[in-house]
Amino acid sequence: MTESVCPECGGHVVLTTGEYVCSLCGLVVDQLFQEPLEALDNNNSKSRGALGERLHIVDGLGSYIDYYNSRKLSDLKLKKISEKRRTQLRRLKNAQNIYARYTRRQTEYRILRILNQISSILNLPPYVRDNAAYLYKKIKNRYQAKIVNHVSLIAVCIILSIREQKHVAPLTLTEVCAAFQKLGHRVNERLITRTALKLRINLGYTLKVRKSEDYLTRMISTLSNNPFIKAKLSHQTPDSYWHRIHLKALELLNKIPKVERGGRNPYVFAASIIYAAERSIACEEKRPVLLTQKEIASILGVAEYSIRDHYQHINKFNLLAQGEGDNRLEDK
Repeated sequence: MTESVCPECGGHVVLTTGEYVCSLCGLVVDQLFQEPLEALDNNNSKSRGALGERLHIVDGLGSYIDYYNSRKLSDLKLKKISEKRRTQLRRLKNAQNIYARYTRRQTEYRILRILNQISSILNLPPYVRDNAAYLYKKIKNRYQAKIVNHVSLIAVCIILSIREQKHVAPLTLTEVCAAFQKLGHRVNERLITRTALKLRINLGYTLKVRKSEDYLTRMISTLSNNPFIKAKLSHQTPDSYWHRIHLKALELLNKIPKVERGGRNPYVFAASIIYAAERSIACEEKRPVLLTQKEIASILGVAEYSIRDHYQHINKFNLLAQGEGDNRLEDK
C-alpha cells in the first residue's frame, strides 16, 4: 500500500483491523496481508509469536492440528479410530504432554500456570496475557542468572503489559497484588516496586506511570452500572449524563498541570475529578448535586477523605464554575 490518499474523495487513508480505510468516506481501499508468524526468536525484539508454541503455556512436542483438547482422533485419511485405540493414543498423548512440560521446564510451567490463573481472576484480555508471557520468557532466557524471584518477575511483567494498554486494561497495582495474594503468593506493592527497580537498573525495563485519564472510562462504567446510582438518576438521560461527565472530567484534567498531579494517586485523583465534574455541571445547570463524595468513594473503593483532599486541591486552580460554593447540597 503505497498511496495514502483515497481515490474517490481524496481523504486520508488509515489502517484499521487489517484494512486500509478512508477516514472521510469509509471506502476500503486495500487489505493488509502480513507475513506468517515465525518461530519465537529471543534475540529479535519484534518476534512475538510462534507456530506450534503458545506463549502463555508450556506446550508439548509439535503443534495441535485441531481444537485444543479435542475428543475426536482420526487417522491420516480422516477415518475414525476405534475406541480402544483412541483411548491408548489419548493416554500416550497426555503422558507425553506432562513429561514435556515438566522436563527441565518446571519453573516456567509453574509461572505460566500462575499467569493464566491471574489472567482469569483479573479478566485480562488474551493479548495482555500473551504479552506478559512474552516479556517473562524474554527476560528469563536472557538474564536467567539475575532472576531471584520468578513470581515477582511475572507480576512485574503483568504490570508492564497492563500499562502498555493504558485505558484498555485500567487495573491498579493493588488489584494485581490482591489477585496474587488470593492464590496464596506473598506479593505486595513493595516487592513489585523493588523488582521493577532491579529490572530498570539491570535490564532497562521501566514501568510506565499511570495517568488519571486511563481510569475514567472504567470508573464511569462502574458508577453507571450501580443499581443505586441508576435509581437515583432515573429522571436523567443516562447516556447523555455520563457522556457530559466524561467530557467535563477530561476538560478539568487538561487544565491541571502535570506537575501539580505529582505525588497523588492517579486512581484516587480520577475519582475526585469525576466528583468535581459533577459539581461543575450541577452549577452550570443550576440543579442539586447528584453524586456525593460518600457515594463515589463507596462504589469506587476510595477513601472519602482522599476525595475531599484532592477536590480541595483541584479547587485551587479555579476550574469550577463560579458560585459553586453557594450550592446548598454541598457534601457534609
